Amino acid sequence: MAVEPSGLARGGYFIHNQPVKIAIVGGLSLLALGVLGARGGRFRRWLLLVPIGLVGFYLGGVLCPLASVQNIFLKWDTGYMLLFLIPVVLALGVGRVFCGYVCPFGAVQELLHVKRWELRIPPRLRRTLGMIKYIVLVYLVVRVIGTGTGIWQGLTPFKALFEWGGTPLAIALTAAFAALSLILWRPFCEAFCPLGALLSILSRWSLFHLRSTNRCVSCGRCEAVCPTSACVNGEIDVSRCFLCGRCVRACPIGGLRLAPRWRAATRPSGEHVVREDGAVRAPLDPVETPSPACRIDCSEDPNKPYRHKEANDGKPFPVAR
Repeated sequence: MAVEPSGLARGGYFIHNQPVKIAIVGGLSLLALGVLGARGGRFRRWLLLVPIGLVGFYLGGVLCPLASVQNIFLKWDTGYMLLFLIPVVLALGVGRVFCGYVCPFGAVQELLHVKRWELRIPPRLRRTLGMIKYIVLVYLVVRVIGTGTGIWQGLTPFKALFEWGGTPLAIALTAAFAALSLILWRPFCEAFCPLGALLSILSRWSLFHLRSTNRCVSCGRCEAVCPTSACVNGEIDVSRCFLCGRCVRACPIGGLRLAPRWRAATRPSGEHVVREDGAVRAPLDPVETPSPACRIDCSEDPNKPYRHKEANDGKPFPVAR
């Protein structure tokens, strides 16, 4: 059984330019938290170019999902531990921020995705496919503990792209998932990523959750725009949520927000709401707050106006201007 040499045997605690990697990944993580705090999610798609350039091409795809969950056991006595703790601490703090804002592998898939070509997978099938990544995580962890060696190094899709080359299998996997990304939203992330599986588990106990506020009427608009089927009637499955912000911007009454896990989410009266198009809408007056009896018909078009499900006159539900 081959055993990795210790950190000191490799030449010190920090190896393979780890201080630079920690600084870049840590800096991007702070930037992501700043974007979340400033509610600048509508610029997120363009911000994904930054981790692709820095973490992807410049660093060669650091924290490769297939390798990272094994390297934490093989390089535990080096600076890799500090690098690996960045996404872990983020997940325990706010959720899957690393997946949604810092990981270059997921960012490439998302930017390749073409909305009008999207193939919508039924939520139940999506959740079934999502179990594969947990099986991959358990297999890799058990194997590396038992053998002291890693496998599938460099086979993560798009690793060959970031390193400008790779084995024929690595290149083939990159091409295959690039093609799948055109019609599926982050196919590797949702179904196969072992690092995403670990962060998904940790995010269930994060200090802050994206939650529905006291204004939520379970209208279904967030559910219609969520790319991962994490939203169901205003309730968010934080283990599946990438914090992309689509649901927050789609909600016309500000019914979703980050809130401490131990406290009910509320929205103070008088707070303005930022819409999907970037416009700022004044909050609803108490007399205009929709009742639980209303529901948006968004099965085909999530941008349809409010309509009361029991109304026959077809008039939109009143919204403050």
